[in-house]
Amino acid sequence: METIAHLPLCQVSEGANVLLIAGGVFGTIDEIAKHKPRRIDYIELDPAIVKLDRLIANSLRHSFVHVHVGDGRLFVKKTGNKYDAVIVDLPDPENAQLNRFYSEEFFREVKSILTPDGVFSFSLVGAENYPEEEGLAVNRSVYAALTKVFKHLLVFPGLTNYYLASNAPLTADIAGVLAERRIETKRLVDYELPTIADPFRIDILKALLSKHEVPPNRDLSPSAFDHFLGLWLKKSESPKTLLYAMFIFVLGFAVMSCRRNVLHFTILTSGYAGMAFELSLMLLFQVIYGYVYLRICIFVTLFMIGAAAGAFVSGKFQKSARWQMLAADITLIALSVAAWIAAIAGVGARGELVLSAMQYFVIPSLIFLVAFAAGCQFSAVSRMTSGTDTEITGRLYLADLAGAGCGTILTGLLFLPKIGMFGVLITVLVLKAMSLGLNVIK
Repeated sequence: METIAHLPLCQVSEGANVLLIAGGVFGTIDEIAKHKPRRIDYIELDPAIVKLDRLIANSLRHSFVHVHVGDGRLFVKKTGNKYDAVIVDLPDPENAQLNRFYSEEFFREVKSILTPDGVFSFSLVGAENYPEEEGLAVNRSVYAALTKVFKHLLVFPGLTNYYLASNAPLTADIAGVLAERRIETKRLVDYELPTIADPFRIDILKALLSKHEVPPNRDLSPSAFDHFLGLWLKKSESPKTLLYAMFIFVLGFAVMSCRRNVLHFTILTSGYAGMAFELSLMLLFQVIYGYVYLRICIFVTLFMIGAAAGAFVSGKFQKSARWQMLAADITLIALSVAAWIAAIAGVGARGELVLSAMQYFVIPSLIFLVAFAAGCQFSAVSRMTSGTDTEITGRLYLADLAGAGCGTILTGLLFLPKIGMFGVLITVLVLKAMSLGLNVIK
């Protein structure tokens, strides 16, 4: 808590306006208070932690502390205040929810609420002396994102790497500033700074982070989360061969379900598109609003209702099965473009009207329409396929499940972390364009 508070606050003058996202009740606010801040806005997602403060440190007693219960990133989007220091005290980007606090888009949002000489601070997994490759990859992707937003970066190395970013020059002489302000610490000055503020170690880490050009960590292309997944697999000694075996099995299952049948391929690609859309839109929702768990049941229900509605409507027009099938492919291609536009608008949204529209209309509508098109196509293709009712249903359902399995495994574990939401939408575009082309030729 001393390190988290003093490294950034030593970069700005006393009497600063400070935004602290998480971690405040465990002593960080008391350390910030030593720099005589004018105001601290403390954002905490869990109200139970705020209540816990009374039992731990009573840090919220200060009159200049203003507590806001909610999502830190949404606060950054909506606030009209300017801050001299923004401090993020959150865990590493070990999942999609946390990754959104380490992305290029979030860094730009933070920059927009900083004063010209303001400083931004956070921490990431580090290593005492020999950083392992996956942990270093996490840091490199975040560092690459920072370099696109801020002019000056300073990273203090250790078991935890502490990042400072600003458009003003930064100092590593933390001990000197603390002495000048007559601020005493229990561990920072005597035990931590001699190591983490060593110029040689700082230069070595900077060289390691800059050594390879890597894609920056982004909201909808969470490369840091992908590297952290690799780090977790390595530490837990979980073999990647198991994941590869799953991919091969699912792909083989998908190929077997088609067996050179264009109509089966059409249903398979729609099954893939349905799951790819659903997972991508859930990621988009989580990036914007910070949560998705409470909405999963709503999204799944909307998807099932949409599929049922599409099949029902298709059944009302028995004689136009071929045109329905082609129209469904065209609709899914158009929805891929619409989802692309929605993602760009949603991530960059700041106004309450746009944020509300994305939450209550745009994302739910896209999920419903994708399912509607897939359900309509399934019904239409079933009327175009020869065989008994049992054979038709079984074969098409097999193709649909194979596509959905591919969409779930490939999108969730491979495509979203590796190529991001836009890459996933491109795979949908390509597959549905192939399906449309094959059916037109046929």
